[in-house]
Amino acid sequence: MKTGFTKSAKDLKVGDVIRSKHEYSKEILEDIVIKISSTDNVKKIKITLEDDTYLITSTKHRVYLDSLDDFIAVDTLSEGDIISEKTITSVEAYPDGEVIELTTEKTHTYISNGILSHNGK
Repeated sequence: MKTGFTKSAKDLKVGDVIRSKHEYSKEILEDIVIKISSTDNVKKIKITLEDDTYLITSTKHRVYLDSLDDFIAVDTLSEGDIISEKTITSVEAYPDGEVIELTTEKTHTYISNGILSHNGK
């Protein structure tokens, strides 16, 4: 969030101001959530990072892969890949379930559990 606190995606509301990074300049910015939707029964994946944080998301969710300087789907990631300056220690299937999809006004990116994510491309 803009304040530095974190909030679960399911608790966000349209109009909330979140922290983001510009997808090209990587400048940290604030952006406004303009759309939130959810989808049930989505295939999911769990990415665990070197600091024991993790991201549970849809398999097609896009994150910033440092070595490519681009956003790629998480189902193409492997142990040892570096996303948002953090090394992946495991990639594993996760039970299907609900995912929350965010759209931001300017940057179309947002930070999820410390990982730069893209809302579509």
